[in-house]
Amino acid sequence: MLLPDTTAEIVNALERHLIASILASIRTRLHNWGRWWFRDNQLTINRDTGMITQSPAGKLLDHAPVRTNTGYWQSHGTPINTDDALSLHLQIITQLSPAERREITRHYAEHATGSTPAQRQTRRRAIQKLAGC
Repeated sequence: MLLPDTTAEIVNALERHLIASILASIRTRLHNWGRWWFRDNQLTINRDTGMITQSPAGKLLDHAPVRTNTGYWQSHGTPINTDDALSLHLQIITQLSPAERREITRHYAEHATGSTPAQRQTRRRAIQKLAGC
């Protein structure tokens, strides 16, 4: 392993590592925020507009007996940190432009796939703004 020659190289390496860890934590927080937004907003909107989110056969399975010996009836998802999601939501509203908010919501809350280079760039800039980089 090669060691850096000067103190400036060490400082630059530490700064890059710190920025990378901050961006990774913001992305983790955005995933939590996206699950919070989808749970609290999108499902309510679908229910209020009459959008079908479950087939009639799937609704019948809600009343079926539950097999508890497999463990698949339990939710395996990570619990949503509501306090963190609310604080990040306030940051998103105050710090980001409308286009950046739409892109963050599209990617993290609506789980939209397939993005153009412009959308990826907008998302990257929004994450950098949230991280303060």
